[in-house]
Amino acid sequence: MKKFPKITSKDVSVVVQGNIDTNYTKRCLESIRKHLPDSEIILSTWEESNTEGLDYDKVVFNRDPGGADCSRNGRGINNCNREIVSTFQGVMLAQRTYVLKLRSDIILCSNNILKLFRRSYAFSEQYKIFKRRIIVCSIYSRRFFYNKGKVLPALFHVSDWLYFGFREDVYKLFDIPLTEEPGFSQYFRDKPQRRGRFEDSHMNRLWRFSPESYITIACCSKHLALNCKDKLDINSTNVSLSRNVIVNNFYVADQEQLHIRMPKYNIYQFLMPPVDREGLYTNYMWKKEYKKLCKRNYIVFPTLDLILCFIADFFQIKRRNR
Repeated sequence: MKKFPKITSKDVSVVVQGNIDTNYTKRCLESIRKHLPDSEIILSTWEESNTEGLDYDKVVFNRDPGGADCSRNGRGINNCNREIVSTFQGVMLAQRTYVLKLRSDIILCSNNILKLFRRSYAFSEQYKIFKRRIIVCSIYSRRFFYNKGKVLPALFHVSDWLYFGFREDVYKLFDIPLTEEPGFSQYFRDKPQRRGRFEDSHMNRLWRFSPESYITIACCSKHLALNCKDKLDINSTNVSLSRNVIVNNFYVADQEQLHIRMPKYNIYQFLMPPVDREGLYTNYMWKKEYKKLCKRNYIVFPTLDLILCFIADFFQIKRRNR
């Protein structure tokens, strides 16, 4: 496989976006400085945020577009517009060749993502949007949800924990319109959350699309013939297009490949309940899709995550049988 020339941290701008947390954001920035020491760190947050004691090179204080109520009980907030604004404004300031977009509560444990980006893969020209695939995390890139024992396909559902790619590609991904509120986040307030044989797996989430899906769809719709009205617009055309868009424009890497941690939620991919884990686009599943859609003679080997999941499930079963 052909590889790109070596990428060093001096080639990278890191956009850390979101709220400032006195604990997690400080640790996030420190981890970037440790593992990407020569990178340009851009903190993109909100007006009147306290950034005292934080280590960064540039800061942008955005006007907060606000979160939108997306639930029936008033306990769910859609922060999609916040993510779009803070990421886009941060990327606007970036001056390096590559951009790593990170949530402000994610901890880097190495610079392995730079090595992952150098790997080259074939693609289908008709679905290609970016100059090179953007790296994303398998948590929560989804192929499907489980709902009452039934499978609900997840359309264009690419994790937004992090994105790494050419600056121009990350810019293109977030150069999209904001959602129109409150209509977008209350879309299913007066609509049935069942269509044909598909029933919404999150009845309390009234949004038209999740933020993960909206960002992908809003970008893709500017470059491809895409007709997806909402998250329940599930048909063979949209499922096929979703698969091809993800495989040809994103490289889905496991948490253990990316060497990242999210201590705020203490999530470990291989320890997730099987019912949640099985619907993910793991690196192993991405490679299987890549083999089907892009390169038939590609050989798919078991990944570290697959092995860790097998071990975790084995001991969980043993524990139950005691």
